[in-house]
This record gives sequence, structure tokens and C-alpha cells, in this order.
Amino acid sequence: MFSCRSFIKSGRFGIIFILLAVFSLSSCNVNKFLDQEKGERLLVKNTLKIKAEKKLGISAKSSLSSELATYYKQKPNRKNMLFFHTRLWFWYKYKNRQSDFAKWINKRIAEAP
Repeated sequence: MFSCRSFIKSGRFGIIFILLAVFSLSSCNVNKFLDQEKGERLLVKNTLKIKAEKKLGISAKSSLSSELATYYKQKPNRKNMLFFHTRLWFWYKYKNRQSDFAKWINKRIAEAP
């Protein structure tokens, strides 16, 4: 006879739960929407390295860095749940749909790349 308690205690529940979590979370990967032939990549972070002819002081370097950081055109997409770009996934999933629900998703939740 099948019992939930015996199923959970046997350890099979944990294995099945982990497999389901891995399969469901892997479907949220946004890299599959990027066109590799065009060289599209997901921007993770912007870094700024200053190379000067003469040595700059810490205050001059920090003020120059903060001033130049405002000129970044691209900003990385935010991550939800610490690891996944779910807002970006919603944008790719609903960008060509015209239903009211898709419009609401694009307006409230989705984030363009």
C-alpha cells in the first residue's frame, strides 16, 4: 500500500523534488533567446578601468570614476530570486503577444534587455 509518509521518509521525495526544481528553473534561462550568430550576450556588469599617463590620487580617481559612470548606456538587468533574470524572461516570452494579460506583464513585470 502506498503511503505519503513512507514515500517522504524513503528519500525518493527529495530526489524527485530536486529533479523537478532543476527542470522547472532551467526553463527560465534567458540565454536561449539571445542570437549567438549576431554576437548577442547578456550584460552582467559594467566595469571601468582608468589608465592615466601620470599617477592619480584616490580622490581624483574616485571622482573621475563616478563622473564617467553616468555615461554608461547599457545597464544590467535585475535578477529576481538571486540567480535568475525572470523580468527579462517575461519580456522575451510576451514581447510579441497582444492580449491584455501580455500587455499587463510587459508594463508591470517585464524588463527590456
